[in-house]
Order: sequence, then C-alpha cells, then structure tokens
Amino acid sequence: MLALDTLESLDSLIWFGSGEQAAHHCHCSQSAISRRATQATAKLGIKLRKCGNAWDTAPHSQLLKLERHVHQLYRFVKARRLRLDADHWAGRGILLDLPEAWISGPPGRIGIERPLHLLRERIIDAWISCTQADLPDQEDPDFVADEIATMPLHIAGRSNHPLAGETGLSTNDLITYPSLGLHPECYPRFGQLLNQKGLWNDKITMNPYQFNDWEGRVTQSLATVPVNSLSTDLSHGLSLLDWQTGINDCLALIVRRDLREQAEIQHLLDQLRRRAQAMARHNGELTVLL
Repeated sequence: MLALDTLESLDSLIWFGSGEQAAHHCHCSQSAISRRATQATAKLGIKLRKCGNAWDTAPHSQLLKLERHVHQLYRFVKARRLRLDADHWAGRGILLDLPEAWISGPPGRIGIERPLHLLRERIIDAWISCTQADLPDQEDPDFVADEIATMPLHIAGRSNHPLAGETGLSTNDLITYPSLGLHPECYPRFGQLLNQKGLWNDKITMNPYQFNDWEGRVTQSLATVPVNSLSTDLSHGLSLLDWQTGINDCLALIVRRDLREQAEIQHLLDQLRRRAQAMARHNGELTVLL
C-alpha cells in the first residue's frame, strides 16, 4: 500500500495541475512532490503524462484505483483533508467558512468534464457545480447532485454597448452581436440551451478562467456574455441587458453516489446551505432551496 503522503502528492499534482500549487497544498517542497509522485508511479507501474494544462496517469491501473478507494475512505473516517473543487461561476463566496475537515481546490475551474473525472477517480471528494442544465440526472449510476440555491442567468455587455440601457430587447436584438461561448464539451447542455437562443456562438478556449479572456474581452468589443450575480463583478465596465434568458444557474454539490450518506458530506451540505442563506441576505437574486 502506498504511504498517505506519497499518493496525496501524486493526486495533488493531478488535481492542482502544477507542482508549485501541489506543494503549497501539501505543505512541502516542489522537489518532495516530484519525488513522491515518481515513487508512486514507479511502484504502480504507470507514468505521469500531461495533456494541455492537465496531468494524468497511464495506462489504467486497477491497483491505483483500489489505492485511491482505500485512501478516500481513510479521509472520511478520519475527517481529514477532504477535497472540495468548485466551478468558477459558482463564485468564491460559497467556499468561505468550510467545515474544518475540508480543503478547497484551485480557483478558476471551467467545465464539467475534468471535475467529473476527478470525482470518478476519487482524486477529489466533492464538487460544487453551477450549471443547472448539466447536473447529473437523477438516474445517474455514478453521481448524485444536491441543489443548494438557484439564481437567474443574465446577458451582459460593456457599459457603453449599443443595447445597454435599452428596454424590451428581443432575441433578434441580441443575435446582431457576437456572444462569447466555450467549446461544447465544457458545458454541453447549458451551451445547447444558449445556442438555441442564437447565443454562445463566439467560441474561445479558456481553462482555467481568465478575466482578460472573458469579461475583459467584452469590455473591449461589442460581444455579450452570460453572467450571474455570484461570479461577475459588473463594476468592471459591464451592464446587464434587458433580456430574460429563461435559464437558471445554481449552486449544487455533486458527489459519488456511494459517498452520499457519509457524515462529512452531510456536514458539508448543511454548511453550504447555511453559507448560501447568509449570502442570500445580501443578494436578492439568490434563492436558497431548503
């Protein structure tokens, strides 16, 4: 069996995507992360590989799968350093005052594919998602989602956009201008909903989130962008446009189905609801689901 710090170093490198961030997370040096990750892969007969910004292992290892399962159960039994990831558009406010057993991951997470992979591999223990359309179905055999709160999705443009300040806008008004979007694999069903409205058509590559690639790009062009009240600061030169999307964003906790009843999952869920209630007192758009 791998030592706790050996597998933690390997999985932290995969989770955070960089040796520097993994070292900070594990309270050790980058050289220690590298040494332990190398020890883990050698012992398991696998290799680390990097694809884009993401690290992963190859080939598939049943032994690694079993090791991660045991180590995850240990984290829950000891209520120690449980790993929580969060989508950028869920906002950072929901991560304040986490239960002592939990630690949060890297900021700027974009899309559903990577966090679901990390959950499936038991590298992380829970994930906060924000796109209601892309939540796991109730019949999903692997994952279960608990919705905590919802908020309306808006469309914004720069403060001097030709549509800013206009009332009663129609879809035809909006589709005259580019609408920033991400590639289909990021938020498949959410993107499809916006595509059906003629939006989300100016595709950019962004992962992790970068202000200059999203809101910053909008302030320098006539493009519009979907926003919610948790993650977007309109003071950066943006204005909401008077058009209803009919789409909700959300705060939802997603975990593996076999972990749903773990005491620390329930504790986290209760605390996230309390945090959302506190946020709702200052955010009239946030509706907490009890």
